[in-house]
Amino acid sequence: MRSMEEVAVGRPPTGWLVGWKTLFVGCGLLLACNLFLWVWDYNYAFTAGLDSSSRAFALHYRTLFWGELLSVGAFAGLWYGWLVRTGRSLLSESVAPAEEIRRVVVLWGIIGATSLSIYIEASASALLTGSGATPARSGREPGARLNGSTNPSVLP
Repeated sequence: MRSMEEVAVGRPPTGWLVGWKTLFVGCGLLLACNLFLWVWDYNYAFTAGLDSSSRAFALHYRTLFWGELLSVGAFAGLWYGWLVRTGRSLLSESVAPAEEIRRVVVLWGIIGATSLSIYIEASASALLTGSGATPARSGREPGARLNGSTNPSVLP
C-alpha cells in the first residue's frame, strides 16, 4: 500500500481536476454504458423484446439482465473491499487539511455521478413505461379515479 505522499506526488490536493476528474470519468462511463444499452434495445426491441416467452428474449434480454446484475454486484463488492482495506490503513495516519478538502471534492464528484445515474434510470423508466403522462394529458383531474369519483373508499 502506497502512502498518501506517494499517491499525491504531482497532484495538488486542491487542484481543479481533483474532483472534476472523478465526475467526468464517472459520467463518461455511465453515458457509454447507457449508449450501449440504447443501441442494444433499438436492435432487439421488436425482434426479440416483445415475446418474453421466446428463446430470443431469453438470449437477448435475460442474459443482459443477469450480466448487468452480476457485473454491478462484483463491482460493488470489490469497491467495498477496497474501501474497507484503504480505510483501515488510513486510521492511524494524520490527515492534512488540504487532503481533507481533496477527499470531500472527490466525494462530491461521486455524488454527481450517482445523481446522473439516478436521472438516467428515472428518465428511461418514465419513457419506457409511459408513466410520464400527467393528469392534464390524460383528460382527468388530479386525484380523480377511473370511475370519476374522488372518494378513495370507492373502488374503480
